[in-house]
Amino acid sequence: MKFNKRCLESIDESVLCWLATISADGVPNVTPKQIFTHHDDTLLIAHIASANTVANIQANPNVCVSMVEVFAKRGFKYVGTAEYFDAESAEYQELAPKLTEIAGPDFPVLGVIQVRIDVIEAIMSPSWRIFPKRTIAERKAMTMTEDYGVRPL
Repeated sequence: MKFNKRCLESIDESVLCWLATISADGVPNVTPKQIFTHHDDTLLIAHIASANTVANIQANPNVCVSMVEVFAKRGFKYVGTAEYFDAESAEYQELAPKLTEIAGPDFPVLGVIQVRIDVIEAIMSPSWRIFPKRTIAERKAMTMTEDYGVRPL
């Protein structure tokens, strides 16, 4: 499935994503990931400290990734299949630079999780339905000041 412009913007604007996996025993696991990007209509997620996630993907590649632009209170859910590439693989050599650029020197990228997307669904807070005429700028300003208490310096 191809990302549309809105999906790409959301991926670039989100600061965390949540990767849901399933263990070999059928136990769900959801973990936040902060180093991720898009590449050729797939999601790339860095394995930095994700041993359980990697084991789960190797046992069952079905995953769900959710990300929300915090201040806009909207984002996307991506359902698909994941593959894991360790540092010895050719895929890692090709894909890891996209993640190491984001990670910088503080976070070693031990492997790459690549998610091929089958389903994309929008995620929106209820305020989008309750107040459909609010602009993005209004939503962000209200969320920053009222919900999160962010104040200008």
